[in-house]
Amino acid sequence: MFEVAPLEDPAQFSALWFLEDEAGNISDTPVGRDTLAVPGHERYGFLELEKPSDGWQKGKYLVKIFITPQGQQPFHAANQVGTMRFKIADQPAPVPDTAAQK
Repeated sequence: MFEVAPLEDPAQFSALWFLEDEAGNISDTPVGRDTLAVPGHERYGFLELEKPSDGWQKGKYLVKIFITPQGQQPFHAANQVGTMRFKIADQPAPVPDTAAQK
């Protein structure tokens, strides 16, 4: 989910996400991508990082975020406006409910 200043012209917000290896190197091929066309004067939107068909591989991921005028190539380096990171890990073990044991 994001909010931006109102745009005068239609635009595209896009994301590519990549798996990092143990040394912090980014894979050459993105795990996934998403693009949202936003009409002029719109301020809100969201991009969805969908689970790959073979599931999420455990590890660290880098997301590259882009904005371009609508109709242009969305994933050009000059149009990258930010990044974010996330991690896929094992689910933590449940914490025992001590009140239920009494």
